[in-house]
Amino acid sequence: VAECARLRAAARENRLAPPAPAGGAVFTPEYDQDGFITMPPAEVRRIKRTHARVVNALQAKLGPKAGNDSHLSMRPDLYIQRSDRTLDVLFEVKASSDTQSWFTAIGQLAVYAAGQKAPPTRVLVCPAKLKAPAFEHALEELGIQVVTFRETKSKQIEFTGLLPAWSS
Repeated sequence: VAECARLRAAARENRLAPPAPAGGAVFTPEYDQDGFITMPPAEVRRIKRTHARVVNALQAKLGPKAGNDSHLSMRPDLYIQRSDRTLDVLFEVKASSDTQSWFTAIGQLAVYAAGQKAPPTRVLVCPAKLKAPAFEHALEELGIQVVTFRETKSKQIEFTGLLPAWSS
């Protein structure tokens, strides 16, 4: 309760958002600490925040030009903008490589990229590539690239397939 009160006060005073970097996008790190949560009626659940750790690690790898603030009233996981503030590269992170996660990611990438003057490069970031012909065809038709990640024993996130042009 005290933490919620502190966060509300910080939000009212606009102390939660870091200042926007010159020429870059705004990035607000996601809360990435695993832990436990008590749900009514006192049910304790373990929380594993893989998604948040991957988003935060990806932003650190890409540098300050990668942001995740609201874009067209939606909040993609990460994106890099062109100089005219349209989307250049759009990243959707999934903590799992099951079919439901891939269906969701493909839909999100399509919706977030809709209406752009020039389509952005769309990137699905996930633990492993699915070896399903239907998904392979969909990724090819929509121009979606896949970057994989793995979590090391020391809880670091390593990426495979990131293009150097995306990093600062």
